[in-house]
Amino acid sequence: MSNVETRQLFMGGFLAMNEITWPNQIEFLYCNAVQFPISSGWPDLLDTLVVDSPMECMPFLPNSLSHLYLGIWWEGRCMPNWPTSLPHYSLAGAIITEEQAIYCSVLNSTCPGSYPGIAGRVFRDLNGNGSFDPNEPGLSQATVTLQANGNMASCASDGTWEIGVQPGSYTITAATNYPYIQSIAPASHVADVPNMGDTDTDNDFAVALIPNIQDLRAFVYADPARPGFDNQVYLRCENYGTTEVDATLALTFDADQSWLGSSIAPASQSGNTATWSFPAMPVGSVQQIVVDLNTAANVPLGTSIIHTLIADPVASDETPLDNTATYTDSVVGSYDPNDKLLNPARLTPDEVAAGSTPIEYSIRFQNTGTFHAERVVILDTLSNDLQWESMTFVASSHDQHWYITDGVLHVIHN
Repeated sequence: MSNVETRQLFMGGFLAMNEITWPNQIEFLYCNAVQFPISSGWPDLLDTLVVDSPMECMPFLPNSLSHLYLGIWWEGRCMPNWPTSLPHYSLAGAIITEEQAIYCSVLNSTCPGSYPGIAGRVFRDLNGNGSFDPNEPGLSQATVTLQANGNMASCASDGTWEIGVQPGSYTITAATNYPYIQSIAPASHVADVPNMGDTDTDNDFAVALIPNIQDLRAFVYADPARPGFDNQVYLRCENYGTTEVDATLALTFDADQSWLGSSIAPASQSGNTATWSFPAMPVGSVQQIVVDLNTAANVPLGTSIIHTLIADPVASDETPLDNTATYTDSVVGSYDPNDKLLNPARLTPDEVAAGSTPIEYSIRFQNTGTFHAERVVILDTLSNDLQWESMTFVASSHDQHWYITDGVLHVIHN
């Protein structure tokens, strides 16, 4: 530890320290390979903080802080709070705003002094008793909304949900675009979490569904096709209805590509069509398949690529139009592995005013480094012209969970 100036302090050298009493005049602090108790806090007048190595728990940041620089190791970690004087902070050179930050709560951090957490479950009440029983499946199509801030949390496959919040009182409702709900009970919960570290985890919602609805949905998307390279096509079939279905999934892939293999072997193949069978698909279940294709080196750039996926049976389906999914792209050379595509790409002013046209987002990202990414966080600030409560998760190549806080969509891949 060295005191370079009266108002500057540099700490380093793999120090594990006991309780620290900070000099009151410290305005600039640099920490490298230092651990100290979270109860030590930071200097009261701290203006600039540089933390260049992991800390088990970040102490609460003082409101005087206006400059914060964190190393790459902090990526994906949570912030204890947001100082009132801090316009943004730097994470390995990237600018992170207050809306983009991930905040520590008792649900995502074991550090003391974390924000409160609220959790619960949305489940199919098979026996109608209003309480969750071990054999009752979750309703992953649901979301929950917290008022008064309007933040949203998604449900996992077992129907569980959780979200970190500021201390206060919140009214929780279960919301969903799922069309086959007969009833949700109760209509709402009230969670009181007035103190840091409080939890309220018993906010369950029992759902009754309209019986015997057959509704399969098909989705297909792909990595870019490049001459002389392999790429992957991602297939997804979801039983969106309320009854078991014997499903058949058929992919007709583009004739300018050749088959290499798939994560699940097809039941049959003929030409450029592969077919899979999934008997007795349970309600809410999803089948995902990854197909490997190759594009010959002599295929010209700009060549159209079309893949079509059909989920059968179609004739008896409640919404047959979404049983067929088509992916259209073109052969490219070099490309940016990280992009966001919208369909439709544009809306007229009348369509925006009507608010009835769904927009499908496809977000592609790739780890181009030489080591696996342990946690990937995608942030997207949503336009006020969008109906945030209509957000519906469609498909993903990796497990994820998502939530919306202050108009910012967070998608977390662990």
